[in-house]
Amino acid sequence: EAADPRIACFGGTVEIYPCQHGYLDPDRRWSTGCRITVRADRIAVMEFRVIEGVYAAGNLYERFTDAARERLGEPTESGRRRQGWRLPTASVTAAIDRELLNATFLLAAADRAPARDSAVG
Repeated sequence: EAADPRIACFGGTVEIYPCQHGYLDPDRRWSTGCRITVRADRIAVMEFRVIEGVYAAGNLYERFTDAARERLGEPTESGRRRQGWRLPTASVTAAIDRELLNATFLLAAADRAPARDSAVG
C-alpha cells in the first residue's frame, strides 16, 4: 500500500496524482492511495484512489473513463457512478462515491477480476 503515488495510464494520456500544495484552498487539495495485490509472483489487482478530491475526483474519473472508452470501447458495465470493462485478460473499473469526493480505479487480472458487487463504488 502506498500513500500519495502518481500513475499514468492509457499511454500516458491520463495521469492521476496527489495535490497538497499549501497555497491552495483546502477544497483544491487531494490525496491519492494505491494498493497492489500480488499472488503467485504476479500482480493480480491494482487499486488506485483519489481521496477527498472535491473537484479532482470527478475530473479524474471523467478523464479516466473517457480514455478507457476510447481505448477499450464501450463499457460492459455502466452506471451513474461506475463504469467497467471486462476484457479477456483483465477487468478495468472506475467508480466514484455518492458525494463525488473519492474515486477508485481498479485493474485486475482476468482470473482475479472482482465480482460485480465488490466493495468498489
